[in-house]
Amino acid sequence: MFDEYESDLTLDFDTAAAPPPDDYTPIPDGTYQSIISKAEIKPTRDETGKRLVVHFRVTGPTHAGRVIIRGFNVVNKNPKAQEISRRELAQLLAAVDLVGERDMGQLVEKECDIAVVIKPAQGEYAASNDVKKFLPPSAVAPAPAKGPASAKKAPAFMR
Repeated sequence: MFDEYESDLTLDFDTAAAPPPDDYTPIPDGTYQSIISKAEIKPTRDETGKRLVVHFRVTGPTHAGRVIIRGFNVVNKNPKAQEISRRELAQLLAAVDLVGERDMGQLVEKECDIAVVIKPAQGEYAASNDVKKFLPPSAVAPAPAKGPASAKKAPAFMR
């Protein structure tokens, strides 16, 4: 039955040229600069609602190129889940200067900073990243300068 397939196991592409697999390990907690690379509406898992799924491509200060995906329950049978998501979406829209916008396609190519945390592994799901806060672009504090000025102690409220 499988003899016709087993006789030729030669691939028709260069396996050395294949790109390495994507890195799905979470990036460290922190605030990162990002650009929104994709936004789409998908049905909820039980298909009774709608989720806005947004892809944030990290641009700096570290981990450039990594993508963090964040979903918003814009229509959900659980009113609390819907309320929380709509509030978080409002924060994102404010961060990218789209307050009141209804066309979520307008999010694509907008820049913003994202506060990222690691969500621990749970059940069958591996550890992953989540976005807890959306900030206007360039809200990430620059790295401290080297030299005598950086030797000053930070004020007590910042320690």
